[in-house]
Amino acid sequence: MVIVLSLALGTTAVAQDVYRDLQPGSFLVFPAFDITADFITQLRITNTDPATSVQIQLNFVCPGSKQDPFCDALDRHLTLTPSGTAVLDVEDQHPPCPRGYVVAFAENVTHQAISFNALIGSYHITRTNRRYFDEAEQAIAIQSVKPFHEVLGTSGTLQFGADPDPATQDYAALGTHLFTGFQAVDDRHELYGSELILLTLSTIVGSTNPASLVVIDFWNENEVAFSASWEFVCWTQVRVDDIDLNFLESNLGTTYGSMTLMPVPNCPIPGGCPPLIPFEPGVLGAIRGLGLSSKSARNLYHDELPRSAIYIAR
Repeated sequence: MVIVLSLALGTTAVAQDVYRDLQPGSFLVFPAFDITADFITQLRITNTDPATSVQIQLNFVCPGSKQDPFCDALDRHLTLTPSGTAVLDVEDQHPPCPRGYVVAFAENVTHQAISFNALIGSYHITRTNRRYFDEAEQAIAIQSVKPFHEVLGTSGTLQFGADPDPATQDYAALGTHLFTGFQAVDDRHELYGSELILLTLSTIVGSTNPASLVVIDFWNENEVAFSASWEFVCWTQVRVDDIDLNFLESNLGTTYGSMTLMPVPNCPIPGGCPPLIPFEPGVLGAIRGLGLSSKSARNLYHDELPRSAIYIAR
């Protein structure tokens, strides 16, 4: 399965659209949920179509690790009436892990994914005993390239972008580079700084997955350059100074900075490429600010260079 995923990933010269921000789609990504002690997560999903009901499949996806690369998961189904909204408490869904990410996509009554570019959503993570830990962010909506209500995933997978075959493309491509500003971690006051959330849609849900490798180039306010990398399996949430100590304000030299992230080829088994094909994932993410007054999240920006991904649902 690793080789199947690897073949489907990477940039392509075929003309195609990258998903459009802040427009309804057929596939929603909620970059994080958190139901650890004192936290609750609420998902909101809306059908903007005023005339057509739609069924939704949700996958709650857990992180793996290099030691145990199994990404556990749970699937749920619900129906949205025309212009209807569903509000879900993640803890009530009983996912198999306390933190991870969620996807929600339109499906038909036989649980096949369909094109239905009318879905929007948001996620809201709250710490029950401290108001300043509230956060809310829009879900990432990815549009289908197929006609309305057409069945997707006829190849047995859900394909973002034109690789490996434009004829089997289901959804718009992802971007290749991700961008964000960040606040450096104040090592005198640990509540100030940033956490990075990354996930890959190049995933076999509820199965073993290869590790994703992301190169992170970052700069302080004076354009002094630094570089680091981070490896994860399916999903990660990490304080930036755990990635590299130059994210500490005392080392960065300024309070704020900017970063560019790019997934790079990573051999599924060290030393095994060739004959194995390097894994080149499609990655999305968000960044969370840590502070006494807020713990806000915002999705990462992306470029228009298309990156393909293969998602295999439960």
